[in-house]
Amino acid sequence: MIEALVGCIGGAVLVSDTERMAKEAGLVEISSKGKPGYIDGMVDWQDPLYKKIIAKLPAGARPNDYITSLEITARKPAQTAVKTIQVSNGATLFTPAVRELVAIGAAIASNCEPCLKYHYHEAQKLGVSKPDMASAVEMAAKVKDSPHQAILRLANRLTASNVEAAEPAADPCCGAAELKSSKAQGRCCG
Repeated sequence: MIEALVGCIGGAVLVSDTERMAKEAGLVEISSKGKPGYIDGMVDWQDPLYKKIIAKLPAGARPNDYITSLEITARKPAQTAVKTIQVSNGATLFTPAVRELVAIGAAIASNCEPCLKYHYHEAQKLGVSKPDMASAVEMAAKVKDSPHQAILRLANRLTASNVEAAEPAADPCCGAAELKSSKAQGRCCG
């Protein structure tokens, strides 16, 4: 019925089927909450579809007894990106996702913007979560900043000065022409 499609019940399924489909899709923490006011509102608006439904219901029943609008929340499970693969010679290899996290850290440590963008997108394609990428960025920033802070403390002691931080140096990852070319192509310059 055209009215069923317009009234949002064309192709409707049972609440239990909706929850089952969400689980089958791999979602977790699935929560569904009926919104009975929505159906009551449709009836109050004298909607033609709901008039037809009311005419077919048992005495005393309301459309809300059979139809509901659901508010569904769920989330995609966090993927564990840090996995290794054992190969026949006993060596341990990182998965592609872990390699991209390492590359993100290296991009941060080397101040390479095109590298960071490239490896961020590659990690996304592999399903690496943003929290995992943020952890890689945070760790790289700490690793990168530690020697900088240590040398500043030494310089301050030796010169009796109080230097906080210097202006950032030129990009150590790419030369100007290579950086421009890499940015234009959206790839890592390394």
